[in-house]
Formats: sequence, structure tokens, C-alpha cells
Amino acid sequence: MRHYIFTDEEKRRLTRWLETGEENQTTLNLFTVMRQSTPNLIKDMKLLIRVSKRLQTEKRWRGRLRAPPDFKSSLLQDESG
Repeated sequence: MRHYIFTDEEKRRLTRWLETGEENQTTLNLFTVMRQSTPNLIKDMKLLIRVSKRLQTEKRWRGRLRAPPDFKSSLLQDESG
């Protein structure tokens, strides 16, 4: 899974466009890709939100509790002993 939608350069271009209205062919191409990608991104975001909510409901959002490093060896000693 990727951890971003826009590259740093795309963020820079879009921010500049918002602030100044500056456009060039690269910016126009980015607008085209955004229009084409938006339906799939929305579907993916809805799925991400559903899964996130379920993990939060199950108290798993922050990850599972981990056993201490010596936990397994302690169990083995108790079983054998």
C-alpha cells in the first residue's frame, strides 16, 4: 500500500496553482489524471475508512498487544515443568 497520493512535485505544482493560478502542460496533465483517478480513489478511501472503523471498534487500531520477549520461553518452562 502506498503512503501518499501526490508526489512532492505534484503537491508543489497544485499548491502553486491554488495560490497563483499558474498552469503549464504538466499541471494540465495532472488535472487530467486526477479526473480519471478520482472514482477509484474515492472507492479505495471508502474501503480504507470502513476497515479503519472496524479495527477501532475491535480495539485493534493501535495494533495487537505483543508478548514480552521471554514470554515464549517462560511458557515452555511452565509446560515442561
